[in-house]
Amino acid sequence: CSRDACLPNACSRDAGATTLPVTAVSGPLRVLWIGRCIPEKRALEFAEAAALACEIVGADRLEVTIAGAGPLLARVRRMAARASGVRVLGRVENAAVAALLASHHASALSSFGYDNQPMTVAESVTALRGVIYVDPRLREGLDTAGIFVDDCSVEGMAAALIGLALDPQPVIEASSRAITARTVFAPGTHAEAMGAVYLAHPHGHTPVDAE
Repeated sequence: CSRDACLPNACSRDAGATTLPVTAVSGPLRVLWIGRCIPEKRALEFAEAAALACEIVGADRLEVTIAGAGPLLARVRRMAARASGVRVLGRVENAAVAALLASHHASALSSFGYDNQPMTVAESVTALRGVIYVDPRLREGLDTAGIFVDDCSVEGMAAALIGLALDPQPVIEASSRAITARTVFAPGTHAEAMGAVYLAHPHGHTPVDAE
């Protein structure tokens, strides 16, 4: 972002137009991780945590989907193969993201100290899905619809997934809170904020989105 302003990313409301909030979890809790399979996103650590959690609670209680391409994809696939409850899709088209979110109960964000405002948060919250995350510095959308995990280690993330699989109430509550939280990512909200910044700094630096 610029020295003058940092605005949340905008996400089309169409991304969640047909998605209903999660009101119950019948069958396994379904968690979606989506992003680049790179070290900065901690894709391998999350895959290990997901495999460990699924090994402990079983695929009838927890299913984890990892979507995205990148240099760590092959290692992520090998790690995920340890547990039947983890599947790796590889690269997915942007148009498929909304459907993936709709078919899961929550998304997960495992990066720590790398992202300043991941677009996946905007997409998840707009689709009324809570976000399981580990970086306390992230705020937009997550301060309302996030499920914070205060231990970013493999074991800490696995414990969080296990806990949510056994008691998904926090996932249901985060989805409900996303109804309000998604307004921060609405195009209209973004346009109003951008206009206000330009009016306040007509000759200053141009504000940019966080990502």
